[in-house]
Amino acid sequence: MFYTFLKGENEYNKPFLLIDNTKNEKSSTKIKGVDEDMKNIYKRKDGRYEYSKMIDNERIYIINRSKSELEKQVREIKLKNKQQRNTHLFKNIVLEWYQNFKEPYIKENAKQIYNASLNKHILPKLGNKSINKINFKELQIFINQIDKKRMQEIICQHIKAVFDYAYSNRYIKINPAIALKLPKKQSKEIIKPLTIEEQQKLLKEIKGNKFETFIIFSLILGTRRNETLAFKIEDINQEKQIIHINGTKTENAERNIKISKDMIKLLLDNNKTQPYFNFKSDYVTKEISKLLKSLGIEKTLHALRHTTATNLFYLGYKDKERQQYLGHANITTTNNIYTYLENDIKKEEIHKLYNNLYYEN
Repeated sequence: MFYTFLKGENEYNKPFLLIDNTKNEKSSTKIKGVDEDMKNIYKRKDGRYEYSKMIDNERIYIINRSKSELEKQVREIKLKNKQQRNTHLFKNIVLEWYQNFKEPYIKENAKQIYNASLNKHILPKLGNKSINKINFKELQIFINQIDKKRMQEIICQHIKAVFDYAYSNRYIKINPAIALKLPKKQSKEIIKPLTIEEQQKLLKEIKGNKFETFIIFSLILGTRRNETLAFKIEDINQEKQIIHINGTKTENAERNIKISKDMIKLLLDNNKTQPYFNFKSDYVTKEISKLLKSLGIEKTLHALRHTTATNLFYLGYKDKERQQYLGHANITTTNNIYTYLENDIKKEEIHKLYNNLYYEN
């Protein structure tokens, strides 16, 4: 038997596959009494038989003089597509993409972000579906339903990357993720730093607490949560009084910060576990927020980073120094969002409160 395969556009403006064993013009009548698999077979006025159906975003169009031969072709195509769908489950494509193109090139703290996005959100929702069966509408609704804005951005980015990979490797013929959009951003609520009184209350409360070093580290170095969790004792250069921050969020996030000898001593004295901060990211966020609330401080873990930005201003750090210290991509973020000045506080007050843990600039 002879097959001709043609790719192009039809009246539905969709890609199609044409299998034509004859050469006559088309005009058709649907065959009655056929089984479910064969319901799209028609007998044409010229006596030939045709089958036409969209399968996985591709129109399959077959013409044959023999009805039995046509039915055989249809079943073969359906079996082949079924086998491909089982092979091309979304979770299999994700695993292939991650293991070959992400995991070898990212750091441990970035792996935690991928783990949260893929294993807690994307795969439970889409993992067991054939990638060819996932459409734009389903993806957009899924993105819209993610509560946390930052996680929404990460998930959208990862979904687009997986579908780009699938399209490049011809697992799919149409990329449904190409037009995905994030919902319009709402005005960000200003995150205020802890006041001096709140800082005093917090530092007094955490003495002996399992989060004591984590909170002091966050307040002194202004690190993001995952940057703090990624810290290793080897990141300290005692001779130069420098600590290396393993950042990933912006191009400036990977940075070195000058630290005081007292801060180095505190970190060395508390080097008791491996990893240094042996907490899960969600757990530490939840527990520190609960701790702050118990002290009457209605703020989150991320407010500690804003507190650092403001303390650095009081300590006399210049704009560019504070931007580099915090790993911001631009100074506007540092000044307009992170630095919130309510009172005129002398740098001696900050040093006294923190027992000279801040580096003397």
